[in-house]
Amino acid sequence: MTDTDKKTPARKTATTKEPVKAESATETVTSDAPEAQAAEMAHGADHEESLEQHDHEIDLHAAADKIVRRNIYWALGFGVVPLPIADMFTIGAVQLKMMKELADLYDVPFSKNLATAAAVSIVGGVGPVELAKGLGASVVKLIPGAGSVAGIAALPITAGALTYVIGHILVKHFESGGTFCSFDASKVKGYSKDLYAKGKGMVSRMKKDKEAEASSADAEETASAAATA
Repeated sequence: MTDTDKKTPARKTATTKEPVKAESATETVTSDAPEAQAAEMAHGADHEESLEQHDHEIDLHAAADKIVRRNIYWALGFGVVPLPIADMFTIGAVQLKMMKELADLYDVPFSKNLATAAAVSIVGGVGPVELAKGLGASVVKLIPGAGSVAGIAALPITAGALTYVIGHILVKHFESGGTFCSFDASKVKGYSKDLYAKGKGMVSRMKKDKEAEASSADAEETASAAATA
């Protein structure tokens, strides 16, 4: 046997092994591809779900803000009712209505007793001095003439600001997963006073804007009546 004959089988063996390795690598890539695609799809689905959840939370918060603002206007309106003491009960009814609407929005079970207790604890955190001012604005309506005017001027801001405080704290509580049963008054005691100061400023602007709208509407109506006369 010659040297050439001895080397020939070695070349054949090397030639036959290379395709096997190539096939094995191909099989590995092919088998890994579905797993990679599945992982990528799962990641995309999680991202989409996260975006949808974020959008849902934004929509809820916007809806809650509308509920609070609408009831602040109701409280402002009832604050000018010339009946002392009775106006406070009417404003309290508005605030309970707002709490019910917020509970329905966030799918939280509503209890009138628990809601009332929560409202009392929130308002109590505002402080006795500010509460005395609000109650005094109602009592002063008993004084004929100027007393009634002073009460009508002061009480709507107090009523609106307290409604703002209750609504703001309740929204924050519900958004964190809380319910009326889990409401802890001690956690909002100091927070209520700061919110009340902020609420008074906001409600004052809302009141001025509403009065400006009403004045503008009256002016337009007067001008229209004069034009058709």
